Amino acid sequence: MDASFDELGRGIVIDGSTLLSLVGKHDFLHGFDEVWLFTEKPSEDKPEAIPLTSDVHLQEQPSDAVANWMQRCGCIAGLGDGDGLNFVTLRPSIAELWST
Repeated sequence: MDASFDELGRGIVIDGSTLLSLVGKHDFLHGFDEVWLFTEKPSEDKPEAIPLTSDVHLQEQPSDAVANWMQRCGCIAGLGDGDGLNFVTLRPSIAELWST
């Protein structure tokens, strides 16, 4: 598999098909990981003050810092796992779908 990626701050940027291949073939995600979904390649790293893994208690509404960063970067949603799954999105239709 020819996987390509770009580094962005402390994270990596990969396309969806590469991520699915890594998860399916190589056990790429294995605990307390975050996956952020974007409409296009982000130009700004996620601020350190925005943790998402399931050991973090999230509020019903995203903080202003999260919402502003997501809007600036074209972020659709973020998923954080661990001992459960957290998610954040500014799109009510996605929040409703994932909450059921």
